[in-house]
Amino acid sequence: MPSDTYVGRDLPLRLPDGKTIAVWLCPNVESFALDRSVPGGSGHPYDLSPWSIREYGNRAGIWRIANLLEDLNLIPTVALNSDVCELHPEIIEHGDSQGWEWMGHGVTNSDSSLGLNEQAERELITTSLDVISHHTRMRPTGWLTPHFAQNRITPHLLKEQGIEYVTDWMVDDRICSLNFDEGMLVILPYSLEVNDKSCYQGWKMTPKEYADHVCTTFDQLHRESMESPVTFVLPMHTYLSGYPGRIQATRAILEHILSFKESWFATGSQIVDSIEA
Repeated sequence: MPSDTYVGRDLPLRLPDGKTIAVWLCPNVESFALDRSVPGGSGHPYDLSPWSIREYGNRAGIWRIANLLEDLNLIPTVALNSDVCELHPEIIEHGDSQGWEWMGHGVTNSDSSLGLNEQAERELITTSLDVISHHTRMRPTGWLTPHFAQNRITPHLLKEQGIEYVTDWMVDDRICSLNFDEGMLVILPYSLEVNDKSCYQGWKMTPKEYADHVCTTFDQLHRESMESPVTFVLPMHTYLSGYPGRIQATRAILEHILSFKESWFATGSQIVDSIEA
């Protein structure tokens, strides 16, 4: 039986060149099976409307986001369903050529690990990481669980597979630790509050409202970072932030953050490497 996990204290960061706020960009690049139910749909398979808009993200939206990031010279940490490696190899090839960091995000978002027994979840995690390792230039050291569906055993299985940081625990604005008897995982906080899915689909924000909300959140964290370094994540879904009517809001957010000299855009592993020994 695995030991219980608990969230430890904040881990101090030493950021480079006088920076105070570590910014990481997290596009979610996901796959959904047409013969399975899709979140937000009817609950039945072959539900074309919700499936199609998500597939649009992998065919069109991702390239608007990619072009924007390249225009601003920014490198993302991509939460990647491993099925994308075989369904859309062009995304993987392009991301590798641009130095994107790949983070494990399960096999497909049509599946959930919630309630899986230990062996079944071990196989899911192993498959995801092995497939990404085979198709990209790196083996992921970070992990975002699809639907945040962790079990008690999940952190132990991730540690077993060499994962160093997890992004499911949205408990702070600073890096902290997830501790258990077998070791520790770094918590790099993700966010639902500035997540485009929450803002656009959940709270029905307009692109302007979304940009204002995210920039206001960043401004507050920037002020607080003058006391001690903090992290800021911008989660993006390709079918939302990559849509023609929304991509300019994404640009406005990134240009706003870039205007602060204290902003340090980094990948997940770079931020973890900045933890003070």
